Amino acid sequence: MPNYAVVEVSWTPSVSPDLAEQFVWMEKYDANMNSWISESGLSSSQPAATSSLPIDCEEKTTYRFHVQAVDTAGLYSATASYEFSIGDLTNPEATTDLRHSIVEVKQR
Repeated sequence: MPNYAVVEVSWTPSVSPDLAEQFVWMEKYDANMNSWISESGLSSSQPAATSSLPIDCEEKTTYRFHVQAVDTAGLYSATASYEFSIGDLTNPEATTDLRHSIVEVKQR
């Protein structure tokens, strides 16, 4: 049974006065297929004030996290992306950095 980490991913939200919402989604790297696969559970619309989100991540896996803002006129910002890897969760202190941190380790 693989270990999972609850990871808190954070970003600096847009300061645009007409910001309506932010779209947040994540991809997981599949080494067997040598490709990125969208993680369906995270693709969502977030209120403009949101600046962090807890997500479940499998150990020894690489992820890409994306945020895109949209204003009240329906115009989209450039997409901000961040790639990170979750290492061996038997040593979770070694798998944190400035943009994400492990909140909890669990098994499914």
